[in-house]
Amino acid sequence: MKQSRIPARGLVPRDMCRRRGTVVLLVLLLVAWPGAREVPAWQQADTAQSLRPQLFAPAPRELARPLVRARRAMEQQDYRTAVELLGDILTAERTEDYLQPVDGEPDRFVSIHHQAMTSLGQIPRSARGDYELRYSVTARQMLQQAVEAADYISMARVSRNYFFTDAGYDATMLLGHYYLEQGRPVPASSCFSLIVNDPEARQVHDPEASLMLATCWLLSGSEARASDVLISLAQRTSRGQIHFLGQRQTLFSRDAEAIPWLVQLIGNSSLASYEVVSECRMFRVNASRNASQGTGFPLPFPRWYVYTINDPKHEALAAEILQDRRAGNEILIPSIQPLAVGDTIVMRSLDRMIGIDFETGRRVWEFPAWHSGSWLEEDEEAEKIRQERTVRWHVDQRMWQDHLYGQFSSNGRLVFVVDQPGYADNVDDRAVARRGGLVNDPLGGRMVNELKSVDLAREGAFVWEVGGDSGGFEPRLAGCFFLGAPLPLGNELYVLGEIDGEIRLIVLDQATGQMQWSQQIVAIDSVPPVVRDRVRRLAGASPSCSDGILVCPTSATGLVAMDLATRSLIWGVRYPGLRETTANSLRARRQQARTAHIDHETQSLDSSVTIVDGRVIVMPVESSRILCYDLLTGESLWQTDPSTPGVPTEDGLYIGGVHEGQVVVVGQQKIRGLDLETGE
Repeated sequence: MKQSRIPARGLVPRDMCRRRGTVVLLVLLLVAWPGAREVPAWQQADTAQSLRPQLFAPAPRELARPLVRARRAMEQQDYRTAVELLGDILTAERTEDYLQPVDGEPDRFVSIHHQAMTSLGQIPRSARGDYELRYSVTARQMLQQAVEAADYISMARVSRNYFFTDAGYDATMLLGHYYLEQGRPVPASSCFSLIVNDPEARQVHDPEASLMLATCWLLSGSEARASDVLISLAQRTSRGQIHFLGQRQTLFSRDAEAIPWLVQLIGNSSLASYEVVSECRMFRVNASRNASQGTGFPLPFPRWYVYTINDPKHEALAAEILQDRRAGNEILIPSIQPLAVGDTIVMRSLDRMIGIDFETGRRVWEFPAWHSGSWLEEDEEAEKIRQERTVRWHVDQRMWQDHLYGQFSSNGRLVFVVDQPGYADNVDDRAVARRGGLVNDPLGGRMVNELKSVDLAREGAFVWEVGGDSGGFEPRLAGCFFLGAPLPLGNELYVLGEIDGEIRLIVLDQATGQMQWSQQIVAIDSVPPVVRDRVRRLAGASPSCSDGILVCPTSATGLVAMDLATRSLIWGVRYPGLRETTANSLRARRQQARTAHIDHETQSLDSSVTIVDGRVIVMPVESSRILCYDLLTGESLWQTDPSTPGVPTEDGLYIGGVHEGQVVVVGQQKIRGLDLETGE
């Protein structure tokens, strides 16, 4: 056996001293060098840990430790201690919620608030006497003040923080009625579900809670769920009669009569006046991204058409790019997606937004109206830049790749759009010298962008702007980079933005752009910022919503779900990214960021979250899997490999929709139908 040449202690050769001194000097230089201690995780060499990024910020000890102690107390049936600890968690004055990993499932996370609510609900009411004594008076006073001031934000706070009190039950019912009167059955169903699923609350507020929940499901288009709620109510009712709206009502006698009975009941009450918005105002029609449409036949000839490019030179260039893509077997599906809002078709052109009359095809307005011409048309600096980075690159990215640019949304009165998001790659590159200085490259990226609102009735007039360097109408959003089109729900606007190293869910007032509240979704320490990550920059991440639960994609190997009624996180999941399934992944990712085109044969074109029958389906742009999760728990429902969630995308490009239990996957060469239950 070969012996090592390690000298005895105290007998260090002179040449080793020299080498050791050199090593010490290098270490000191590395420690002293600015930035050497702050190398982002996404720039470090590949390790097993970097392949599984820590997306979610850890919960503070003052929240995490009481939850552990409460569970231990429940195991020992020390309910008094458990109730005290859980009550402190639920009533803590904080603006953020946090996710914790589930035991045995390192890629699934559940929020602190949700865990505390679940645990407290598992304690018998007879053992929750201390909770009632401690919080019932405070909750009742807060609710009375909220009702007198018609302050539904405070009412939601009572429901969130003091649900397991009589005042908390009342606040939840009032909040459900408030949402329903606004024509928002989805968040209303979330409130009524909390009541119906809690035995004590149901005993106080049934049959009203069950009937209102069934009404919400019916208005949302889910007759099956409405029927299940009514059948369950009938089974709990011994004499077949209930009191509702001040009258005695006789329940249906057969299960098949449940829905007709409810329709007749609603038709004879004030509930018949509740309206539900069903107009197509966003990408993939509705908030769950799976609206049902009527059937029809393809038209043999166009009724009218409007050019997306006005300049003949650029139009010829676009036609040339199209031919090259066709010859190279590349994807021909454009990234620009129009909307139909009332009598107006709203679409993106090469460098602005256009409103078109539905009947005639006539251009009604353009935004920005003052933008008389594209910088590509007659600009000396742009002409110089063409020598290095051609107009071809601009046309190709805008027309076929940039989903952040091509998607926007509307509430029927206003249109919300990220107007000029810049370009993927070349962030903050400087272009040619001009009068002794450097000018920004018009084809470069941007560190920030702006979300803008325009008025349809006033022919595309500007209303408000947030983000950018200053924040615009909302200074708290200075430095924000919006990741995708916002989702309008009720009077609020839900949008994902990257700011200060975090991806946040930002909630704005639709009329003014003022921020109502925000919640951290992920801390992006282990992936590049969006402005340096080509895949995320082009993806266009927008939230989806169903059953009162908002699901937020990140395009950073993670999904997060939030309960809108209580404004609390529910769960988060991580899934494998492309770089985790290829060798030397970080080097490949950096090379991909320098490549001019996305490999459309291996990547999804649409990472929108589709929500159907309590299932969340997504085909992320940064993964090679089609994923399916439970809407309430985040549990992976499709799993061909025990260690890998989902099923392979094969040549899939996007989820076309879900119909009659089949997930339609549109691919490069074929269309597949996957079973919604199993993924087969």
